Amino acid sequence: MTRPLPLPQRVESVRTAIAAETEPLVTLTHLLQLCRDEHPVLQERMHYPACRVRAAQIVAGVMPLLPAQASAVVFGPQARRPAVPSRQRWPRTRACRP
Repeated sequence: MTRPLPLPQRVESVRTAIAAETEPLVTLTHLLQLCRDEHPVLQERMHYPACRVRAAQIVAGVMPLLPAQASAVVFGPQARRPAVPSRQRWPRTRACRP
């Protein structure tokens, strides 16, 4: 059984994986795995100063690689188009009848 890497090496490994990745879902997977692995420690001991330093170390390590947060969400014409045209009627079923 291999020993887990120290936190700075794990964060650097995630940074390397994120920097080389072009697919957003794979990037999210890397971040979720890091969060999953660190969650028990961070959740149970968040009131300890050393744990807060650990959390800050994780955030500082990956935050510069993440895209900036959008200030507004803009949907293109395809997203605004209704899924079902308004004139199309859904077939009525027995469960829908009054």
